[in-house]
Amino acid sequence: MTKDHLNLSTDNAQDSLFSIDDCNEAYQYLQNSANFVSFHTGLTTLMQQCGYTGSSEDVEEKTTYLLQKLAAIHVKITEITVRDWFSGKRRPSLDSRSRKLVYEICFALGASFELVQEFFRQVYFSRSFNCHTIKEAVYYYCLHQNHPYDHALELYETIKAMPETAKSKDSDPVYTDQIRNALDNCRSDEEFLAYFSRNKSIFDRWNQRALFYIEEFVRQIRGTKEDIGRIEAFRKVGTIPDAKTLTTPSASGLTIQEFFMQARHFGRKWTYAKQNVTSIDFMLEFIIDPIEPVHKKTKLPDIVKLNFPSKKTFSKILNRSQSEMSTSYDSIRKCLILLKFYHFWVTLELMMASGNAAENSQSDYADYFDDFCEEMAQLLEECGYEELYERNPYDWIFLWASTTEHPLESFRGVIQEIKVKKPKD
Repeated sequence: MTKDHLNLSTDNAQDSLFSIDDCNEAYQYLQNSANFVSFHTGLTTLMQQCGYTGSSEDVEEKTTYLLQKLAAIHVKITEITVRDWFSGKRRPSLDSRSRKLVYEICFALGASFELVQEFFRQVYFSRSFNCHTIKEAVYYYCLHQNHPYDHALELYETIKAMPETAKSKDSDPVYTDQIRNALDNCRSDEEFLAYFSRNKSIFDRWNQRALFYIEEFVRQIRGTKEDIGRIEAFRKVGTIPDAKTLTTPSASGLTIQEFFMQARHFGRKWTYAKQNVTSIDFMLEFIIDPIEPVHKKTKLPDIVKLNFPSKKTFSKILNRSQSEMSTSYDSIRKCLILLKFYHFWVTLELMMASGNAAENSQSDYADYFDDFCEEMAQLLEECGYEELYERNPYDWIFLWASTTEHPLESFRGVIQEIKVKKPKD
């Protein structure tokens, strides 16, 4: 019998979002790994919720227990790997092979469906149940129905052996939440297998909704062809278009609108010589200043450094032939968060600067924190990803910045602290 919640949130993590005042202090908070959920702590908690009564500190006892549980469902893993997890030396990677192993751990421990979801969000820091893949759709159904792992394997092999179903070229995309709803209505193996016999062809690609939003955000944020001329005029004679001109067809990209707002109010100069303002490179350099990658030796949780949005990451994501079948969910989620964060706060900043904010609106940016969280949660849920979590260090950066008086400035400030300060050897 398992309990339904991991209960890994803390008052300290919640308070940190509102009590930290400057970027250096935020950087110091990020460097302290105790502020975030380690894999060994989360795994120990999961084991305890699923019936483990041994010592929470004894690495050898926990290692032996988990190895026995995995062996019982015929899952092979080296003893040193499990010991390294509990010793805090490493954590499972976020690739498809490790995802499968994390599901196997959950099955081996007899975790409930709710605990599996929480473990992925709060400990493994990855999306749970991409039901657009056959394997994870099977896991979703079996965990809902309390079926054991060997039953999941049998169902998976049965579906693999089914003939492919015809797929119309003109058919509308089927989104992951639609598949989940269909699976929720399957009350028996017969109904579950019948669904796949009719729909197996739709399990060939995923990430559709997330990619749509990423492409749309990029379209609105990066500079337009018209912006090339506007920037050239600014560089030559200092011409600053009025805000209304920049928002009417053909509208400027949000990065260019932000630049001209700062040039108008603060005298900002153009420092992006030879940059193509319509490029992804410029967009990222403008949003993330500086653009240099996070140094490998920087004292930060690995989950922050891993797949941090970069030119290379965006290049892969915007290549539909790769990204529609990508299992790099971490990269996609991190890019979604960055783009939504920038889009939300720069749009608000531009509205306030132009005097077009709604009547009776909040007076400070920090007053919009709940609105930001609500919109971000809705976007991530719609795309099949978990909402922001304050004990995930990457998420914490955006949550903390969004509580400050100037979210974009705070975000850029903490990124500068992370990237500019040289790591100590």
